[in-house]
Amino acid sequence: MVELYAPAKLNLYLDVIDKRADGYHNIVSIMQTIGLYDVIQFEAAEEISLKCPALDISSESNLAYKAARLLQKHTNSCQGASINIDKHIPVGAGLGGGSSDAASVLMGLNKLWELDLNKQELMQIGAKLGADVPFFIIGGTCLAEWIGTKITPLPNFCNIWFVLVYPKINISTDWVYKNVKFELTNQIKTVKIVTDGLKHNDIMAVSTGCYNRLENVTLKAYPQIPTIKNELKDAGCLAALMSGSGSCVFGITGSKEEAEKVVCKLKRDEWDMFIVSSGG
Repeated sequence: MVELYAPAKLNLYLDVIDKRADGYHNIVSIMQTIGLYDVIQFEAAEEISLKCPALDISSESNLAYKAARLLQKHTNSCQGASINIDKHIPVGAGLGGGSSDAASVLMGLNKLWELDLNKQELMQIGAKLGADVPFFIIGGTCLAEWIGTKITPLPNFCNIWFVLVYPKINISTDWVYKNVKFELTNQIKTVKIVTDGLKHNDIMAVSTGCYNRLENVTLKAYPQIPTIKNELKDAGCLAALMSGSGSCVFGITGSKEEAEKVVCKLKRDEWDMFIVSSGG
């Protein structure tokens, strides 16, 4: 049996540059894996099967199942696998759970089936499944460009603790991107604040440079999100930002103790909250 932990991610920075002719969007993003995981187990079997009790969708609709089929086709493998996903990452939260699961399936089956594909080959396969999948093959802290598939590793954002607030609403990524407006910004200068901060593990610089253009869409349509951002900052977070297309909002703190104090101030029945570290 093979067991892998599929981490969630945060977007410390996300700018949408323009829309391409193929319908995708060019972006510049700094992505960070975190210590919140789905647990995926793989066992050898005659056919490919997938169980994920937490999701009310057919196996064939699950991106992780599609990843297994794509890898099987790409390698002309006749091997099968029984795949079980224990979900812990909230769905529709902008945390990349589906893409992370798909990436972990590629890596897990690569090991189970003894295919010996390298990370670059797995990333090329993953890009056919979704723009975030190649990032999860690498993990850590990375700069993502083009549609998100050009990945450049950055210095890891070490010893940082985040407070995640999930307001239990599912926001459609397609809807958010369809409504994004393109305005002139000095994107290169702005993202450099974050990359320079990462280079020196400067939490204040990274916090200052945090940005997400997609908030321009979601903050107006979902008032819960600006409310959470304001309350995180009032409770002591250095910065608060929506991750990806939402709905999860994260606050940055310098220690686990500080994160715990923030959570104590914010307790709400209508929110799920997590304290997680950078890494993953």
